[in-house]
Amino acid sequence: MTKFKLVAAFLVTVVSPAVPAAAQQAESPDLLFVMDASNSMWGQIDGVSKSEIARSAFRELVADLPDDTRAGVMAYGHRRKADCGDVETLVPVSALNRETLIESVEALKPRGKTPITESLRAAADLLSKSGGATRLVLISDGIETCGGDPCELAATLAGSGIDLKAHVIGFDIPSKADQAKLACIAHLTGGTYWNARDAEGLTGALKETVAAEAGEPQTISVELVAADKLTGQHLQDPVSWIVSRVEDETVVSSGLFGGTVEVQLAPGRYSVTATLSEKSGRAAFDVGTGGTSQTVFLDGTLPVAAIMPEVAEAQATSTIKVAFEGPNDEADFLRLVTPDGNRLEQDIWVSVREGSPALLPLPGDAGDYRIMPDIQ
Repeated sequence: MTKFKLVAAFLVTVVSPAVPAAAQQAESPDLLFVMDASNSMWGQIDGVSKSEIARSAFRELVADLPDDTRAGVMAYGHRRKADCGDVETLVPVSALNRETLIESVEALKPRGKTPITESLRAAADLLSKSGGATRLVLISDGIETCGGDPCELAATLAGSGIDLKAHVIGFDIPSKADQAKLACIAHLTGGTYWNARDAEGLTGALKETVAAEAGEPQTISVELVAADKLTGQHLQDPVSWIVSRVEDETVVSSGLFGGTVEVQLAPGRYSVTATLSEKSGRAAFDVGTGGTSQTVFLDGTLPVAAIMPEVAEAQATSTIKVAFEGPNDEADFLRLVTPDGNRLEQDIWVSVREGSPALLPLPGDAGDYRIMPDIQ
């Protein structure tokens, strides 16, 4: 980790967010859309703000919702810049009013932090009062920034007896490690996670959310077993697992702990990472038409990266070269964080897949920052 200082200050701004929705069948459960209106939603994809992309997708989906749908909207981060309690129900779950739903999202202006855990808790409290089946649709372009643990809360909710399934769409989240911190909400509550990288991906993810409610896809039981590479013995410790599709690198299972775990996967090719303390292991495997088992050998310490910035001090909003020596996996990143290692509200990162040195953009706020590796 290397610390450097930024001088001068130029506050960068982009555009405002809205969040997509899910569609339902004629007798579908109540729906609550939880919208990310944190500051990072000012970011752009292909020259268009993420907020505008989300608004457009939301309008399109709301227009196609069945007339007897019951739906509502909740948002976070839209009123105050640094308030982790900034969670608000904009439209209570009620009989479908397309105009009200769309207007509530159009009015959002990104300002604050990302209190996903508090939003999940508030949404669960609201939906539990309905007494019936409920579906939460969360769209977020970042992970928790208020110190909460959404995975732990999702596990608690899953065991509470409330019929609450959470579908989660990660919007423009390149890191599989970060995807896993969102995907666990869906996986632990019986929902589905999608990783949308652009406008087309977001629209497609929302359509698949509808399909997820229309019928469950065929899945196959897969047993994942962790073993020590030196001894070959199976591990009984709380190994952490992340499973992703090879095709698009979307995390399909996370929030799992144990030496042996069981996951339900659709046919296809997958990669799995197992981590225990400072040890890790990876494997790739295919899921066919029958059950399968995959052993992952943990073979020593986690990979180490050396980071060497070209300069120790640079102008705000400029770009610096950072040399990188390490695993250089396709999914590895360099990320700018606060001096104590916390994520910036507007995430700043660069992939190392193009080789070293990488070109890392700097924020507009003067101060001390660290560069840290995000090794998958």
